[in-house]
This record gives sequence, structure tokens and C-alpha cells, in this order.
Amino acid sequence: MQSGSTQVTNIVGFMKTFLDAVNGLAPSWYGSSTPRVVVLSQMDSGSAVNVTSLRIDSILDTQRGRSDKFVAAASGTATLA
Repeated sequence: MQSGSTQVTNIVGFMKTFLDAVNGLAPSWYGSSTPRVVVLSQMDSGSAVNVTSLRIDSILDTQRGRSDKFVAAASGTATLA
């Protein structure tokens, strides 16, 4: 099952707006002057990587065994503010 290109475009726009808003509200940690949404990892002594962009495609099922059987019909990207 896949989403259409219009749905993908709408989701990209919504997620960009949401993450940009969260970035604007988040407290500034680690002495950073610009707060950011991060992805945290317990590997390598707990590194934090800033989320700077997003990529969404039309495949709804993300389990690797199933999603490898499909080719995305649409995709969208956005760079966060």
C-alpha cells in the first residue's frame, strides 16, 4: 500500500512545519545558541545528531522485509530551518 504524491507532499509540509516549530521551542543544550531536534544514540557514548532535513516516500509499511518488495511511487524532502 502506498500514499499518493499529493499525500506525500502534504506530509512533508506538515512535518517540516512541526519540526521547525519544535526547534524554535526547544531549550538550548550543550551551549548551543541554536536549539535543534536531535536523534540520540546510546552507542558511542551517547552521541546526539542534529536533524537537519527529512525525506519521506510513499511506502507506508516500513518493515524491511516487506518494504524491500516495493518501489516508492513518490517521495519528498525538506531542509529544516
